[in-house]
Amino acid sequence: MLNTNQTTQSKTYRIVNGRGTVIDDLTGLTLNQAETCLCRCLNQGANAYLQDELTPLEEWQGRTLSEDEIRSLIGVGFCQPKFYKRSVWLKAKKLMDEIVVPLGLAYPHDYGYGKGKYSSDCDIDEVKSQVVELLTANNGEVSA
Repeated sequence: MLNTNQTTQSKTYRIVNGRGTVIDDLTGLTLNQAETCLCRCLNQGANAYLQDELTPLEEWQGRTLSEDEIRSLIGVGFCQPKFYKRSVWLKAKKLMDEIVVPLGLAYPHDYGYGKGKYSSDCDIDEVKSQVVELLTANNGEVSA
């Protein structure tokens, strides 16, 4: 059940496209108002979703991952978990769940052989490049 306080409280929301680019910044709107704006964008044919003021990227700021480590973890996410140590798979899963999937660059592929991995309509190298670029552009701690 939806908390009524959540729907009447003013916050900052963003309408974001599938590549993580902010289409519209909705400051001081309630959740219902923000959802109405999102519906208008979707009716105009935009591939978009609503993002709360605390984005997945902001949650990852302050963590230091090298560019190679980010690319490697994303690659692990697209593979089968049984080939990796549990700690490596969980780190990759966290990156995929908190950044890659919300940006629309991948989706869980939880059926059949290799259950638990992720899939994407984009090329995997393109997904890796976009995530590194996005983390760098949003002041995420990415070291070369």
